[in-house]
Amino acid sequence: NILTCSLKMDISKYTIISNSCVGARMYQHLNRQFDNPFIWCMVLREDVITMLNNWKYINFKRYKLIDEDKENNVPYGVNIDKKITIYYPHYIKDKNCPEPTRYANGESGLDIRYCNIEDYIKEHYERRISRMTKNKKPFFVFVQSARTKLGSFESLLEVQKCAIKNRVESVIICNCEELKKYQTTKNLVIVYNRDIFKTSTYTIAKDLMNKLGI
Repeated sequence: NILTCSLKMDISKYTIISNSCVGARMYQHLNRQFDNPFIWCMVLREDVITMLNNWKYINFKRYKLIDEDKENNVPYGVNIDKKITIYYPHYIKDKNCPEPTRYANGESGLDIRYCNIEDYIKEHYERRISRMTKNKKPFFVFVQSARTKLGSFESLLEVQKCAIKNRVESVIICNCEELKKYQTTKNLVIVYNRDIFKTSTYTIAKDLMNKLGI
């Protein structure tokens, strides 16, 4: 098996919150509407920790657009309630695109280029938070990633312990066998035997869902 842990769950009762595009891929596989703003995004480790510690208290209606910083390779993002920032690396400002235009990006094909990308981000953010409902619990899906500062064992362990402390349901997908020592029935650690840094988010999401019995 590609994955080494298994769990059956009713995903319809959850909203999927991810630090990477794997969450959006899961929604695609499920043929579900995006019901939160953590879609085609990346979230840094420090914001993951803040999010886990403050989830119930974050006001998603209070947000501010974060401009792109090309010099430092920082994409557009949204700062939420002055607590966490979601970055959207696939949303790109392009003066040559008078309409939102999808461009192939390797195998992902996720990039949206648009001359008015700021309004596009705001529109999609507001549409997705309008679908967030209190009756759906968050299910956190974290993927090991150097770009989000979640590449080391120490950073993954910090997130795992924080999820356990806050009594949320989560899964970490990583290459760290040692992290499995810290998993619980509600906080899974799934060891991925492929090179997680070179595997597409589409494949990771599909493999994860198969193991979760979704």
